[in-house]
Amino acid sequence: MTYLARREVIHKDLASRNCVIDDTLQVKITDNALSRDLFPMDYHCLGDNENRPVQWVVLESLVNNEFFSASDVWAFRVMLWELMTLGQTPYVDMDPFEMAVYLKDVNDPAVQLS
Repeated sequence: MTYLARREVIHKDLASRNCVIDDTLQVKITDNALSRDLFPMDYHCLGDNENRPVQWVVLESLVNNEFFSASDVWAFRVMLWELMTLGQTPYVDMDPFEMAVYLKDVNDPAVQLS
């Protein structure tokens, strides 16, 4: 992610489903668009005709549909949580249409992943 940020590339869909491990056991970040086909329940259209991985998107991006390198930092943090929980889905019981309200209401969203 540091490599991408230095080159001002914004990923917008960083999650464990978009990572692969090479022969040397290095994790490589991908976005081969197959994730939308393989994991359709991770993507939701919030009324703007754009499917997004709502549970991995920072509040500001959900509300304004704007992405920055800081947005990828949030998603990276969520991805690390996925890895530490052996692939659990973040905010699994949360209605995707309520994610923005939930993130606005919690005192510290960085702690409230599940």
